[in-house]
Amino acid sequence: MDKKNKKKEKTKDKEKIKGKTNKKKEKTKDKEKTKDTKNITEEIFFKISYYDKNIIKIITTIICIIYILVLNYNNLNHFDYILSYISFVMGIILIYSIHNDNRFFINLVHYFIIIVFFPLSIFYTNEFLLFAGLISVLFVQIQWKCLNKCILWTDKQEKTVEYYGLDYIFYFGVLFITVIISYKLGKLNKIRL
Repeated sequence: MDKKNKKKEKTKDKEKIKGKTNKKKEKTKDKEKTKDTKNITEEIFFKISYYDKNIIKIITTIICIIYILVLNYNNLNHFDYILSYISFVMGIILIYSIHNDNRFFINLVHYFIIIVFFPLSIFYTNEFLLFAGLISVLFVQIQWKCLNKCILWTDKQEKTVEYYGLDYIFYFGVLFITVIISYKLGKLNKIRL
């Protein structure tokens, strides 16, 4: 009888262990489901909308075409050549990273636009490059007003960013750049007439 009782106890112990492992498996499945839903919602927040992607691609393609034409058909000084070539490469990187949702390169190009391209586009001497810079600056201003955010930002970035009043510096800085580029374009066209 002791052997039968021992066998019954062993089978009960095995069932308890199986029950615990099944509960653990269920818990891990529940955790995986919550992780999956979190990842899906994070992906939604970290992606740029399809409509915004197409707008960015079209505008960037137009600007890159202008750069290709200017680089091939105009005699540029050293500064214009280097900045326009770098801007063309960054435009291609932006199109590629927008298409593949690569946030690292999108942010890299975003910082390039703000820190390098806009301030240095004032110093272009070629009228077509000034025109490309003016198109870029005007596009940024229009989308800031229409979307109330930068088109390269995701919803999550917009919610987590705190400006501390710096957004007015960007608005007025880009407005100032627009005025300078427009003045230089007008001055170049007046000299030609």
